[in-house]
Amino acid sequence: MPVKYKNLSINDLIVATTAAAPDDCYINTNGVAQINSSTATNNSVSSVEVFIYVLPSGVTAASVDPAWRQVIPANSTVSLDGLIGKIVPNLGAIRAYAGTTNVIRLNIDGIEIT
Repeated sequence: MPVKYKNLSINDLIVATTAAAPDDCYINTNGVAQINSSTATNNSVSSVEVFIYVLPSGVTAASVDPAWRQVIPANSTVSLDGLIGKIVPNLGAIRAYAGTTNVIRLNIDGIEIT
C-alpha cells in the first residue's frame, strides 16, 4: 500500500463557532489517513477553546464528542498532541470549531495510505 506524506490542514482559519456547523479542515478521499502532528495558533488577545472532530462519513460533529478539545492561550501556538495517531477513515473528515471566530489557525500533517 502506497504511503503519501500530506498536509491535511494547512493554516486553516476556523470560522465556525458551533458543532452544528463546524468547518471542514480535511476530507479524506484517498484510503485511510493518519494524523502525525498538529498545532493550533491563537491570534487573539484572549484564550480561545478549540474543538476538533475526526469523523467517519455520515457522522455529524453535533452527534459525538470531539476527538480533542483544548484552550489555546492568547497569542500562542500549541501542539495538539491528543490528535497524534488518530485515523481518518476513507470519506471521513477532520472538522473543527472554536469559541471565537477567525482567530484559531490549524496545521495538521499526516500520511495517506491508499
